[in-house]
Amino acid sequence: MQNMSDEATADPAKTNKGKAVYEFLWGSPGLFLFVAMGLFLTSKNTADEERAWLVYGLAWVPTVLMGLWSLVARKKPHMPTAALLPVAYAVVGVPALVFHGDVLPF
Repeated sequence: MQNMSDEATADPAKTNKGKAVYEFLWGSPGLFLFVAMGLFLTSKNTADEERAWLVYGLAWVPTVLMGLWSLVARKKPHMPTAALLPVAYAVVGVPALVFHGDVLPF
């Protein structure tokens, strides 16, 4: 009997679903950052700015979780996304810090 790789013997539906979840989790910080940027731009009071900082902070959660998952599974991170995330965090975070830094909730 031939030796087959794990991917060849794995159920294709599970493999595709796992890959889709993996890709979505790497891409999800972009959604949080988009919402945070919108909240920063439309904030009219301190409560709005605090909500924007909360959403910005939540954007870090999937990034940290996926980074840990990559380390534990010894899997390379999703490179296009992993390389662009620091830029995206800076594009949203630096102007927010400059213009709304006095309302940091933490």
